[in-house]
Amino acid sequence: MGVTYSAHIISATAGDGSDMTKTLPESVCLKFAKPQYSRSLAREAWFYEQLAECQGISVAQCHGFFSSTLSEHIIPNSLHPWRDIEQPCDPDDEDGSNIRWSPVLSPDWLPDDQPCNEYKDTRNFKRDSPWNTWKYSKESPTISVLVLELLGKPCSDQWGNKPWDKPSEGLKEDTTAIMHDISIYGVVHNDVTAFNLLQFTGREVETRQAHCPRHN
Repeated sequence: MGVTYSAHIISATAGDGSDMTKTLPESVCLKFAKPQYSRSLAREAWFYEQLAECQGISVAQCHGFFSSTLSEHIIPNSLHPWRDIEQPCDPDDEDGSNIRWSPVLSPDWLPDDQPCNEYKDTRNFKRDSPWNTWKYSKESPTISVLVLELLGKPCSDQWGNKPWDKPSEGLKEDTTAIMHDISIYGVVHNDVTAFNLLQFTGREVETRQAHCPRHN
């Protein structure tokens, strides 16, 4: 869906012209959506918004989601994240079969595009979102980026060399605590593995201002 980079912050200026560099971390993670998947990246940003109280504790801090159409003089393939990433969607493929249900006919279909009683939009978040009806256009491509806290390597290297090896001390308890935190806000992760958990590499947990009120 996207390509990620680490970026070093050299300077940052607020809207009023004031220097805000010192209020930001030295480095951040930039997640660029592939041309066809800006809608999915917007959904990911929405989840970070719902988990605002967990940011910096159980999930990475989110510094914003930004999108824009490209200027006419910019060639899409000249953008490094978009080079050689053409991945046409096959409607007959098992993973892409649900695209026929999508009202936007986009490769980045979402599970709740398909009519299903399991999904409810009682607060109209999806219906009222400008991304709900977005679809990829080769004539006017959209570039979108999600700016996140830069974390470390996947926790898989703490699990051992084989699937049946025991994880490092505390990893299982920490993972359970994270899942507990996000579930309180109605978010469920369907693929909880050590590969989807990233290690914290910033300031020591004890010195961070943000602490989990449930697990300290």
